[in-house]
Amino acid sequence: MSDEIDFIVDDPTVTHEMEKCRTRVIKHLRGNEATRNSDRYLYFKILSETCDHIYKDEELDPETKKKLLRIMWTVMRASPKPSTIGRVRRQIQNKEYIYLPTNPEVRKQRNIREASMSIYWNEEKNMFIEER
Repeated sequence: MSDEIDFIVDDPTVTHEMEKCRTRVIKHLRGNEATRNSDRYLYFKILSETCDHIYKDEELDPETKKKLLRIMWTVMRASPKPSTIGRVRRQIQNKEYIYLPTNPEVRKQRNIREASMSIYWNEEKNMFIEER
């Protein structure tokens, strides 16, 4: 691992991002039983919440919002899950070494992200083991 990656891996951004995501996921799991049975629906609820946040200051009448969310849900149900798309892309690029990113910055950021996530999950695993 390069020094540059070591430096960035210590950045608490990943921990903060994961904690924020965890808070949002728990909120939806607690408040809506359907999200406990479908990752896709959970993702949809988080997207809906994000949409509300982004457009909070804009006039979006309830009927238009309802139509927008219905279209979004229909498209999401017909599409592969985001995690599946990412998993397949990683398989193609990291195992088959084809269709690699053309932007060197993307490669660099993915390596940094992978290292950061690895450290985060190893720390989480160690905390879980220590608690037992």
